[in-house]
Amino acid sequence: MMSLLYLFQALSFAYIAFLAGKLACEHLGIASKETRIKKTVYAIGIGYGIIGNFGLILALLGLYKPFFFYALTLGIVLLSRKTLEARYRSLKEGFRDKRTWHAVKNWYADYALIKIIITAWVLIYAAISLVPSAMGSDGLAYHLPFSMEIIDTGSISFPVKNNYNYGHLPLFTEILYGAPIMLFQNFISFKIIQFSTYLLLLLLVVDFLKKYVRNRLFAWVGLALLLATMPLAKSALDGGMVDIFTAFFGLAAILALVELAATREKTENTRKILLVSGIFLGLALSTKYIALFPAVICSLLVLFYHLRNKEKFSAIVSACMLYAVPVIMLCGFWYVKNIIYMGNPFFPFFSSYGKEFVGLVNDFILERTLPNFFIFPFSFFGKEGIFTLPYAMLTAASFFGMYAMMAFLFVKRKLTTLEILLFLSIESYLSFLFFFSHIVRFAVPILVLTALLIALLLNKMTANLRSPARLTWYAGIIAGVLFAVSMASTTLHKDLSCLLGFTSPEACLYKILETPLAPTNYISQHMRDETVLEYWNIYYSFYLENNNRYSRFYCPDENETDALIEQCLKKHDIAYLVDNTRSREWFRTYPNADHGKEKLRIVDYFLRHGTVLYDLFDEKRNTSIRLYRLNR
Repeated sequence: MMSLLYLFQALSFAYIAFLAGKLACEHLGIASKETRIKKTVYAIGIGYGIIGNFGLILALLGLYKPFFFYALTLGIVLLSRKTLEARYRSLKEGFRDKRTWHAVKNWYADYALIKIIITAWVLIYAAISLVPSAMGSDGLAYHLPFSMEIIDTGSISFPVKNNYNYGHLPLFTEILYGAPIMLFQNFISFKIIQFSTYLLLLLLVVDFLKKYVRNRLFAWVGLALLLATMPLAKSALDGGMVDIFTAFFGLAAILALVELAATREKTENTRKILLVSGIFLGLALSTKYIALFPAVICSLLVLFYHLRNKEKFSAIVSACMLYAVPVIMLCGFWYVKNIIYMGNPFFPFFSSYGKEFVGLVNDFILERTLPNFFIFPFSFFGKEGIFTLPYAMLTAASFFGMYAMMAFLFVKRKLTTLEILLFLSIESYLSFLFFFSHIVRFAVPILVLTALLIALLLNKMTANLRSPARLTWYAGIIAGVLFAVSMASTTLHKDLSCLLGFTSPEACLYKILETPLAPTNYISQHMRDETVLEYWNIYYSFYLENNNRYSRFYCPDENETDALIEQCLKKHDIAYLVDNTRSREWFRTYPNADHGKEKLRIVDYFLRHGTVLYDLFDEKRNTSIRLYRLNR
C-alpha cells in the first residue's frame, strides 16, 4: 500500500510539472507544432525546470519551505483550470468508450512479442525505483546530503555543507529532489520522479524513431537496445544520482537541433525550436559541468544550420546570441556565482582545491593517444576489457555494427544529413570523453544517440524487406535475450533480489553499500555535532543523524609529525575516525592513490593515540570496522 502512496505522490508532482511546463510552452509559443508525445515530454521537462529554479530562488531567499511550494502548486492549478476540466472530461469519456480499450489491445497486434518484452522491462525498472536500498554511491555521498542540508536550513549557502570539492557545483537537481523529499516526507517519491526522467527520455526516442524509421520493427529493436544499456538504466535507478537529468536535458537540446539542422528550410518554427533547445541546454548546464559537452555540440549544430542556409555573418552572430539567451538565463547563476566566490566559473576544476576531485572525475583507463582513440569505444564500457560485463559486449557490438553500416552506406552514397549529424555528434561526444573523463555514466548520451543511429541504419539497410513473421520473431528473441542479460547483470541483480523480497531491508542496504551501516548507526545514537573522518566510504553520510557528518579531510602540508597532526586536527575540531582495516591495507599497497599517503599518516596517528569506541568484524569481507576517538 505504501508503494501506491509513493507512486501517487510522484505522479502528482510530475503532473503539476506538466501543467507548469504546458503553461510556459503556451506563453512562449513553443511546441505548438510538435507531436503529442513531444508536447508532453517538453511540458514535463520544462515543468521540472520551473520547479527546480523556483526552489533555487526560495533557497537563496531563505524561504525553502513547504508553504511556498504549495502556493506555487495552487497557482499552477488555478491557471490550468481549463486544461484540468478538459482532461477530466476526456478521462471520463475514455473510460466509457470501449474504443480506448480496443486501442490498447490493438497496440499489441503487431510486433507483439517485442512489445510485451519492452513493457515488462519498463515495469520492472519502475518497480526497482520503489526499492529503498537502490541508492547511488554519489547520491549518498553528497547529492542527497546537499538536498537535506537545503531542507534542514531552508536556504542555500556556498560551499554547501562546507564541501569545497562538491559544494560549488551546479545543484539544480539536488534542489529539485529536495522538494518531494520535503513535501512527502519520504525517500521513495523523489526516486520515482528521477525514474520518470528516464521515461521522458525513452518517449523522446520513440517519437524520433516513429518519425524517421519506416520499418517500425527496427524502431522497437532500437528501443530494446536502449533498455539493455546498463549505464543509462543505473543512472535512472540509483537513487540520488543526477546524471539522468543531465542526459535527458542535453539530449532534448541536441535532438531538436539535429532535426532542425538536417533540413535546409527556414520556417517560422525555427526560432521556436532554437528556444526549446536553448531552454533544455540551460537546464542541462544547471545539473553538471559535463553538460558542457552537449553545449559544444549544440553550438556547432546551430552554426551549421545557419551556414547551410547561407546566411550573412551578422545574421549568424545574431542567431547564436539569441540561442544563448535562454541558456545563460537558466544556468548563468551557477557559473557567475563561482566567479564571484572563487574567481573560477568551473570550480573546483582549474584550481589547487580540485586536484583530488579532478583525479576522480578523469578516471583514465587508456593513455590519450591517437591509436587508443580508435580503441576507446570498444574498451571504455568494460573498463578492464570488452568482456568484463554483458553490457560491455553489447556496446562493443553496437559500435562495431554502427561503424560497419556507416562505412557501407558512405561508399554507396546513401547517407542522409540526419544520419551524418547523429554520427558526428556521437564522435564529438566520444572525443570529449576520451580527453577529459573516462567515467562510464558520463557516456549515457552517446549510448542513446548510438541506439537511434543503429535503428536508422538498419531501417535503410533493409529498405526492401517487409518484416516477415520470421524476422519479427527473431527481433523478439533478440530483445528477450537482451532483457534476460540485463536482468542478470551484476549491476541489477542486487536490486532485483531486494525487489522480490528474497533479501531483508537491512541486508539490502548491506548489499548495496557493501559494508554494514552499524558504525553510522552508533555515531547517530551516541554523538552530536561531530565531524568524523571516513576515508574509505563516505557514502554513509546520508544516513548520519544529529548533525554528525563524515569528512575526507586531511592535512597535506602539516601532517609530518605527531605534534603537527594534532595541531591540524584541533584546528579543524576533529577527534573521531572510522577505520576499515581492509581499505587501509589497500592504501598501504597503493599510497599514491587518492592521497593515500597523507590520509594514512592521520589514520596511524589515531591508531597510536586513540581509543576504540566501536568495533565490528565483517566476516564476509574479512575486515574490521572501528570507530576511534582521540585521547585528549
